[in-house]
Amino acid sequence: MNTTTRTHGLIATLAVFVAAMLGAGTAAAAEVDLTKWKCERCPFPQGMTGDVAVGARVVSDAENRFGNYTGYDDDTVYGGFGVQNFRYWGDHGYSAYVDGFGYSQDSFELTFGAGHQGRWSADFLVDFLPVRKGENTRSVYDNLDGTPQGLPDDWIRGGGTGGMTTLDSNLRGFDIEWDRETFGFGGEFLFTPNLVLDADWRYQTKEGKGVTWGTFLSNATQLTEPLDYDTHEVDLGVTYGGDNWKVRGGYYGSWFSNKNLAHTWDNAFIGPDRGRMAGAPDNKAYNVNLAATYTFRQHTTASANLSTGEAEQDDDFLPYTINPDIPTSPLPRTSYDGKVDTTHVDLRVTSAPWKRVRITGEYRYDDRDNDSSREVYDWVSADLVPGGAPQENFLYSYTRKDFDLFSDFRIRRGLKTTVGFTRNTIERQEQEVDENEEDIYWAKLKFNVGVFELDLRGENGERDVDGDYEQVDFLKLSQNPLMRKYNMADRDRKGFKARAAGNPSDRLNIALTVESWSDDYDNSEVGLTDGDRDLYVLDANFALRDNINLYGSFGKEEIQSKQSGAQSNVNPNTAQPNWQGRNDDDFDTASLGMRWSGIGRWGLELDYVYAKSEGKTEIRQSFGNDQFPKFETELNRASLGVTYDYSQRMRFVAGVLYEDYDSDDWGVDGVAPDTIGNVLTWGGASPDYEVTLFSVGFRYNLGDPERRDQILYALPE
Repeated sequence: MNTTTRTHGLIATLAVFVAAMLGAGTAAAAEVDLTKWKCERCPFPQGMTGDVAVGARVVSDAENRFGNYTGYDDDTVYGGFGVQNFRYWGDHGYSAYVDGFGYSQDSFELTFGAGHQGRWSADFLVDFLPVRKGENTRSVYDNLDGTPQGLPDDWIRGGGTGGMTTLDSNLRGFDIEWDRETFGFGGEFLFTPNLVLDADWRYQTKEGKGVTWGTFLSNATQLTEPLDYDTHEVDLGVTYGGDNWKVRGGYYGSWFSNKNLAHTWDNAFIGPDRGRMAGAPDNKAYNVNLAATYTFRQHTTASANLSTGEAEQDDDFLPYTINPDIPTSPLPRTSYDGKVDTTHVDLRVTSAPWKRVRITGEYRYDDRDNDSSREVYDWVSADLVPGGAPQENFLYSYTRKDFDLFSDFRIRRGLKTTVGFTRNTIERQEQEVDENEEDIYWAKLKFNVGVFELDLRGENGERDVDGDYEQVDFLKLSQNPLMRKYNMADRDRKGFKARAAGNPSDRLNIALTVESWSDDYDNSEVGLTDGDRDLYVLDANFALRDNINLYGSFGKEEIQSKQSGAQSNVNPNTAQPNWQGRNDDDFDTASLGMRWSGIGRWGLELDYVYAKSEGKTEIRQSFGNDQFPKFETELNRASLGVTYDYSQRMRFVAGVLYEDYDSDDWGVDGVAPDTIGNVLTWGGASPDYEVTLFSVGFRYNLGDPERRDQILYALPE
């Protein structure tokens, strides 16, 4: 059965099931005693509310990136139909809802469900999401969304791309794309007011072409990765509670299946005929958990969350190599027998012992115990060269313990401060650092100054290595003894965040946010040495008139990092630091808009969005500096929307959106398939396009407009 048939069949089945539930609800309505319902200020809503929408969109140009997540990747007309906030209330508390819209069969979301208020509910989900990447990509391989991938019959191999004399004649264009489809079902059932059962099931598929590389040491080929994944997830829970306590027991299970456990491709260069790499293995995981809360007295609450689980994968090993000319010993076992046990504990107590003081303490414990098999294996480099001495595989495990203690003090009306302390400890096995310990001190002050509310937070953290930093030799390749991995190295972090928000007038809202953070890896002679991040955001909203609203947002973010390296041509590398790298990333954003309603029956919406990013990388050495070309992107997007209320129920809508996107990526632009002698690429270019999207349609309100915002009240306990 193909995907489309399976999808349409499932949607039809779910729709029939909802209709059946609605019919069953109407039939059973006479069993409910209305005298138990309490809704003294309003009548219980009945009938239908919500909007039905129909429309069409026209895309001016076929651009892959413009279709990313939207499905608008072709210059054609897209028809759409949707239901928004549709609610049906029958007699005696039975209800149903539908929400969904989409202009593309590859991109839409639909949720629907039904229930009996205070008794049971059921919900369904259908979600299609397309991923589109790359521009003007070309390949000489066939079977791009499968495996094995072969070369044309007339292919001439070369020692480099310059010797591939049939390359140009065999290049064919293709798109990098995959589709994610998600189907879900969930619900809950109230056995009694104190006992609730909930269940959720989700099934997700991913099919298409991803990006990967095939390598034979000095030669490399850009390849598509065949994607054909299935994932099932189940989440079950039972909740029981009393007047001052609640307990929930749950189970979570996940099952992942990959239909391409190995990816094989022909070698375009002179050398071995074929290469092979392993795909993501089939795996499964489960977790059982218990959560509880208890209120000891009016101002003290305690909660606990305990869980334990296991993740497994046991697919058969591939042989050491697909190259028959490389001798290897037999594999020590047929499969990895991978197993990881996990344990999580979270304890939290919050108490307000005095009127103006609240104290919170929290302890978190996470343990990952790798209980997989351990053997001594041969190894082969890229199906080309036998490895050195056999290597025993590492089993990485860790234990993390976090402790938080903070207290809120309400000094007076409009003035509150919070001070806190956090200690994070992580213990590792078979890695460079056995234990890291980090202490973080922070404080926050919140107060009012006139019409503005100020929120200030400062933080200081210090992470230390407990013991010595010891190098771990993997595949007998020694690291420089001065090297420090940034996630394990000593680090001092300082930073603050400040936000001011207020209403200078009845018509104006404004907010300013400023953040600044600095990381100093003071004991790292080789590796990441420091990093800085600064952020500025200004938001404003102005009501020019009662029916005209203006808004704007402006932001800037700067990220800088430095690292030191030690270049050497010998093993082991014991060189002193002899070069430095610097990365600078800048992001600028802005948006402006206007909403104008009540122009008779007309309404108007204007929006403009601007975003620019720039990345610079520089290498500094004793004999000169090298600066890579910049990475740059720039987006300009403007939209105009017009509405016309034909009646209280019917609204016509029309709009136009213009998007101009320009990017420069030196790793892609100007790099043809044969530009690099030992690398066969797809060529392509970074996205650079202008697209205009036109839309037209209408919305029809199904219910009484005056009752569309009524609230559904629940049964009393």
